[in-house]
Amino acid sequence: MSIDTRSYQFPKRYLWLAIAFSLLVHFLIFFQVDWGIYIDSAPSQSVVITKLIDIDEIKQSNNSIQTHASSVDDSTPKLSRAEQDAQQGQAFQLPPSALLSYASFVNGNPNQIAHIDWLNSGNTYQIKVTLTVPFLGDYVFSSSGKVDRYGLAPDFYEEIRGSKGSRSIEFSRLANSIKYSVNGQASDLPKGTQDRFSVLFQLASLVGGNPQLDGSGIAREIPIAEIDKLSQWVFVSQGDEEVSDLANGKKFTTRHFVRLPRDEGDKRKLEVWLAKEHHWLPLKIMQTEPNGQVFELLLVKRQDT
Repeated sequence: MSIDTRSYQFPKRYLWLAIAFSLLVHFLIFFQVDWGIYIDSAPSQSVVITKLIDIDEIKQSNNSIQTHASSVDDSTPKLSRAEQDAQQGQAFQLPPSALLSYASFVNGNPNQIAHIDWLNSGNTYQIKVTLTVPFLGDYVFSSSGKVDRYGLAPDFYEEIRGSKGSRSIEFSRLANSIKYSVNGQASDLPKGTQDRFSVLFQLASLVGGNPQLDGSGIAREIPIAEIDKLSQWVFVSQGDEEVSDLANGKKFTTRHFVRLPRDEGDKRKLEVWLAKEHHWLPLKIMQTEPNGQVFELLLVKRQDT
């Protein structure tokens, strides 16, 4: 007995639901499916690097960076050696704690609101990202750790996707290693290593420490512990750009970063806009898939905590 498959048509509403769900899941596997803008999916050839900043030790500051005059007043007291040493390294200023709410879009079509809970405790930090997926429940991504000589220092990263259990990464600085639960493998732990969420707040803290440093063409190479391996990500500043608010069209000054392809075959693109008016926290994040699909997060509310 044979079945005439031509007489059966899969309901279109289920097909579109399946497509939308697939896109959303890919959207949530943050930085495995990266972020970008709706243009040619191939990496832009117009990204120019004028200088690559090496990872360096940081100096934390509660004040904005001051520009020193070329001439020095002889009456100005000289700094002690200890004070000079304390001023060495990259300027670094953590954004204040906040609950961030983002409108999410797939090819311009609205999806669920996403929330990022950022907690700055001075010497420690926590990041929790939550998005409710229809029929599957909450998807939660979290990163926690300390602030060390190179900025944010993740201790633990975890993804919980509905009822499918968790995938995690453990960072051991005593053993100088990273362990991945998804495959049981381990890798070395280079200085300044971030996870796919902490890197956004690392960038925000570096720009916040010295906004003049990351001008157009300035690049930073940052080791990233992805869910199953260690990668090198290069973020290139595109300088300052204005981004309009969804609600009232208000324009915000942002520092725009583009992540270069991770390897020769990487056709996805990640971009982030850090807002000056929001302590350089992410205002906008976008991603383009190799097939041209576009995913976007846009900040709609910041609640200081």
